[in-house]
Amino acid sequence: MTARRKILSIDGGGIRGILPATILAYIEKRLQEKTKNPHTRLQEYFDFFSGTSTGAILISTYLYPSRSSASSKYTAQDALNIYLKCGSSIFERSWVDKLRSLGGLWKERYDAGPLEKYLKLFFKDTSLKNLLQPCLLTSYDIEKKSYHFFKTYAALVSPKDNFTVQDACRASSAAPTFFSPAHILNEMGTSFTLVDGAVLANNPGLCALTEAIDYYSTAEHTKYNIVDFELYSFGTAKNQQTYTYDQVKEWGGIGWLLPILDIMMSGVSEVSERQLNILYSASDGLYHRIQPSLSEAIGDMDAATPENIQALQNDAWSYIHSNSAYLEDLMDHWIATKPKRSPLTASMV
Repeated sequence: MTARRKILSIDGGGIRGILPATILAYIEKRLQEKTKNPHTRLQEYFDFFSGTSTGAILISTYLYPSRSSASSKYTAQDALNIYLKCGSSIFERSWVDKLRSLGGLWKERYDAGPLEKYLKLFFKDTSLKNLLQPCLLTSYDIEKKSYHFFKTYAALVSPKDNFTVQDACRASSAAPTFFSPAHILNEMGTSFTLVDGAVLANNPGLCALTEAIDYYSTAEHTKYNIVDFELYSFGTAKNQQTYTYDQVKEWGGIGWLLPILDIMMSGVSEVSERQLNILYSASDGLYHRIQPSLSEAIGDMDAATPENIQALQNDAWSYIHSNSAYLEDLMDHWIATKPKRSPLTASMV
């Protein structure tokens, strides 16, 4: 049996992706300082990656290959800058858009054009199979009524499982009522209609763990189980909005339409977190949930005003300052147990 594998997983949460992006940018900078290597990248310290929605975009950025294909092109700070520089324009609406959509009741709140433009800018036409390490991105197929997992390791061996990175991220972040569904093609030209993976796994940590067990057990013809994996799950905090009985008792379809996505995302995340805590309860130190709380920021996933973007960064830094010793211990452990492996190839599948 090889050394224990490490999984990096990032939740969905729209503009709240600034929270894990800020923490991970700090971590990467500290890893560079600790190793005295300015070229150190996050992806070097983990074996398997997963992301939902905003988490899928972050994970894809960390794994995007440089020209040499040996290391990540983008730094974790580059990933954070996507949100700082582009977030407001992705979640921007004119008064005409607001009128036409009726706040998301009549049609999607936001034109997906800006999101697609930035995904194209950062990921170009790169395929999933070119990402550097084994990776799982979540989405849901509304035509087949089935989960759809984008898997880099499946894309390596089968054209039907290979999509462009920009299309996979577009699908994983196609939040109902916020953006239109993603209508995309695989390498063979087969079409798929997909929506945000948050509807089934806003916290993709449990999906990542089970898929990693299956992947490594199959690829290495060795039986893996939960204690062979360390899981590092980064959350995007919770929207603090609550609802009283008097508020909701007479709601119909229209009343529930906008709150239901947030309630569903929070619910599935909390269930996954509880299940992972139970599964790892007898294995101290193997499961880590890095979950900031909101004290300054608004929790709405589309609250992308300059003021709230700054508030999200402030909340992330509050977590860093309050948990600096814990984060330092994690980084020291990662450095001491850094995986020794080459970028993902078809021979590994």
